[in-house]
Amino acid sequence: MIGTTMTWLLLDVTFYGAGSFKHRISTTIMGPAHGDTARDEVWHEAVFATICCCFAIPGYLLSVAFIDKIGRYNLQLWGFLAMAANFFLVGYLSGIDLSRSWQWTLVLCFGLTFLFSNFGPNATTFVLPVEVYPTLIRATCHGISAAAGKIGAVIGVAAFSPCEAAFGLPTVLAGCGLVALSGAVFTFYFTSDKVVDLRVLDEAVSGEAANA
Repeated sequence: MIGTTMTWLLLDVTFYGAGSFKHRISTTIMGPAHGDTARDEVWHEAVFATICCCFAIPGYLLSVAFIDKIGRYNLQLWGFLAMAANFFLVGYLSGIDLSRSWQWTLVLCFGLTFLFSNFGPNATTFVLPVEVYPTLIRATCHGISAAAGKIGAVIGVAAFSPCEAAFGLPTVLAGCGLVALSGAVFTFYFTSDKVVDLRVLDEAVSGEAANA
């Protein structure tokens, strides 16, 4: 239970925290909008959001294609690690003075956090609770794990602005990297790579209930 709840919680801290404040991040890593009108600002943010979607959507498709080949454990572990590496890179590079050409490197690294989120824990944290619990408690345990994810989302969204004001955006992005790294640690210690046939789990639970 701790593996499915904590990994989902930690994922959503970064996923919703960074995702909900893309307009703040776009100004830092892409520079201000080319123009002073509200239309220019909206266009600037729309372009950045579209770029993020171009990374995020293929991540889901890759998960569908490779989740059985790579395995749930590997997909989640390496997804968290790749997210952490890219968040650290964006946090570090956004804190130094870069030329205009280097700004696209920041956009690439930030986009990759969405790619490896979806081609990783954003898929597996939903799939694993369905597969590791017997039928009798599966819906309840999946609901608890999902609720933990929503708590993580609230933490990410609520903490982003105060942390940015107190420490600056580069530190917040590095903090997202630490959260993703924590997700990898919980995956390493509390997520099993062995998929047990649900019929076996159901029989085990039924046997325990009968003995009780």
